[in-house]
Amino acid sequence: MNQPDIFSLYSEYMKKTLKNPIDLGSEELPTLIVPSNFKRFEMPNVKKSYFSEIRDFISGFAQEAEENGFGGNMFTALYEGVLNAYTHGNKCDDNKSVMLSTNIKDNKLEFIIEDEGDKLHPDFMRFILAHREKSDNKSNFINWYKFSEAQKRNEYNNGTGTSFMHAYMDNVLYYKSNELGGLAVYLQKTK
Repeated sequence: MNQPDIFSLYSEYMKKTLKNPIDLGSEELPTLIVPSNFKRFEMPNVKKSYFSEIRDFISGFAQEAEENGFGGNMFTALYEGVLNAYTHGNKCDDNKSVMLSTNIKDNKLEFIIEDEGDKLHPDFMRFILAHREKSDNKSNFINWYKFSEAQKRNEYNNGTGTSFMHAYMDNVLYYKSNELGGLAVYLQKTK
């Protein structure tokens, strides 16, 4: 993506939101329109275990990426992005959509994951900026629950999914989704 994302625009609006949730309905936030050369897929409604259903949904995309030479960590990065969209963005609401858009070229892989969330936690901006500051040391994982002092939702969520995305992808950008109105996460990897 050639446009600045939510967290690269440290505007007056963003300074005010450090203590309040970031409202994804704001007109001031950079919006992502999925380019027409991307293939778009909607995650099916979850019927039993969202962990296994998300794995089933993304396995073909991750396999294609790995077969095209993008490394063995594409599954983890993609899984964590879709899991975050479903659990944090959509708050496990099966009536809300998660969209995955893909574009794989010879030397460049792009994924866009969109949800219907409405607000971002006030610490999320600082959390993403901390990841970007540590981008030269990709082995240094940041745990969301320790960082934000938020209470863990369940025993399966370790708070490191965003760290995996930042560690395994070359570029992770955050926008307001034009189509769904929630968060759109752009993941990019180059060979």
